[in-house]
Amino acid sequence: METQLPDSRKWFTRRRLVVFTCLVLLAGWVSGIWILQPSPLQREVEAVGGGYSDQNLNFPSRIRIANWKRICRGLLQLAQGKTRHHIVIVFHNSDVSDIWARQNAERLKSLPVNFIDFHGTKITDETVTHIAETKNLQALNLSQTSITDQSMSALRKTPKLEVLDLANTNVTAEGIAQLVGHPLLRRISLAGDILTDETVVHLSAMPRLRSLGLKGFSNDQLSPLVGMKKLDVLLLSGATDESLPTILQLSQLRRLILEDSQLSDQSVETIRKTFPNLSISGGKYDEMSGEILLQFTQMLAAQKRLERNVFTAVALGGGCLVLFLVMLWRFRRSRRYQPS
Repeated sequence: METQLPDSRKWFTRRRLVVFTCLVLLAGWVSGIWILQPSPLQREVEAVGGGYSDQNLNFPSRIRIANWKRICRGLLQLAQGKTRHHIVIVFHNSDVSDIWARQNAERLKSLPVNFIDFHGTKITDETVTHIAETKNLQALNLSQTSITDQSMSALRKTPKLEVLDLANTNVTAEGIAQLVGHPLLRRISLAGDILTDETVVHLSAMPRLRSLGLKGFSNDQLSPLVGMKKLDVLLLSGATDESLPTILQLSQLRRLILEDSQLSDQSVETIRKTFPNLSISGGKYDEMSGEILLQFTQMLAAQKRLERNVFTAVALGGGCLVLFLVMLWRFRRSRRYQPS
């Protein structure tokens, strides 16, 4: 016959085990919710109909457990405070305004925001002035907005800006001239009457500019491009056979992208024979590309919300199950000390 434990000791041991189990489960649940919760900036972006995507480069979503070196490196960088994120914000045709930019300017400056899309929104130069000091901003889409040359003066102070879309805006050649001294700007997209001899002179003076995108251009506007000797990549949207003579003079190109091209097969073959080393790619110009990007970022945000809800349900359900099993084990163990 086994000795029975005193009632006070049984109650103390059981209560201590239950409290410890509950504390561990609560700590894990709170930590998981804190990690998965959306940032204040994400909530502000989604409130105006935008999309927000935050990719943790220390621990990519597709990283495998077997890749222990990558995981150890990520943990080391996290311990050193060197967290790396890639944040994409898309406001494509959304309700974002200058007021939103004014209220969230400090958040944008403090986070690693790499890409912002303002295509088709009602922003003005005030918004660009607020976001220009975003130190990690690398790509900015301002197409189909009412910005002017004043915005170019502000963007000159954006240190890491590399890609800029100015198609269908009120920017003039004088505004392009203000970007001449930018050290990293390598691609610009333009449309309309902005492409003149004066504009090409300013574009040629940019030290890192190697890629140019043109939409809604006339064939006469292509002639100044012959003088851009540093131009490597040219994107033409809506090129026709009338553009062929000018294209054949662009011997400095390494890649030609023809979107929504109206060039005949014979004209394309002529370009290939003239420049056998030139890479030519094409496809239909998709006006819905921004909408697709917006839907994609919104889908990622919805996926994170689903992950957070699933994690909460699993944590609570698993905690209750563990607690039940512990209580059942303690109950069966205590029965062993009961007198026969």
